[in-house]
Amino acid sequence: MDVTTYFRNIAAWVNRSTKESAFVFIHGYNTTFEDAARRTTQITYDIRFKGAPVFYSWLSNGDPGDYICDEEDMRWSTTNLEKFLADFAQESQADQFFLIAHSMGARALTSAYVSLIHNYSALKEKFIEIILSAPDIVSDIFKRDIAPAIFAGTGKLTLYASSKDKALQLSSEMHGGYPRAGESGANLIVLEGMESIDLTSVRTDFLNHSYAVENRSVLSDIYHIVHNSLRAHERFGLEPVSTSFALNYWRFKR
Repeated sequence: MDVTTYFRNIAAWVNRSTKESAFVFIHGYNTTFEDAARRTTQITYDIRFKGAPVFYSWLSNGDPGDYICDEEDMRWSTTNLEKFLADFAQESQADQFFLIAHSMGARALTSAYVSLIHNYSALKEKFIEIILSAPDIVSDIFKRDIAPAIFAGTGKLTLYASSKDKALQLSSEMHGGYPRAGESGANLIVLEGMESIDLTSVRTDFLNHSYAVENRSVLSDIYHIVHNSLRAHERFGLEPVSTSFALNYWRFKR
């Protein structure tokens, strides 16, 4: 499909929705085009999204043994993702955008977004919230470089993390033991201006890595973010957990 036809079709879909909204889903490692399409469809159905649901498929090999190759393809795709998000924000006629990324896709999204709001600052008001599920990003880099830049853009950021995520534990080992932003427990990132949700009690697949695209409770939580703009303290099913530095994080009620 040529670009003009694509955005004409997207705009028609957006204009049929009540809030003229769209979300873009960026998948993680070991995910084929077909898998990404299926997950996007499932998210759309489960959160009852009426705007334009879109996924950006970077060139994952869809093979669990190709982590390093996927990592390089993800880096290669970041500039293209930035350009796509800029075009999408300008051509889709949507007034509200939600960005949802999983695992290694969160690395691509955050890098593209930080560059986007620098190069296209007028567009940042359109991006309502960034939702990161099990982000496979070095924790310290996320805290020092990424989160502050995101706060300068949307100002709204939700992080879903787990201490039982085997995929992120393996990624940490592969990268010299550096904790990942999607890990909780002692490594949970809690920052002022960001809502951190500890999903350690939530179980999905064998790796405990796909909760935000498979678990009904988590999808229900995302529903209230997208449809009702509710913050964590307003969403049913979450309870606050205090930290030693006067900030809360959240977990699902037992």
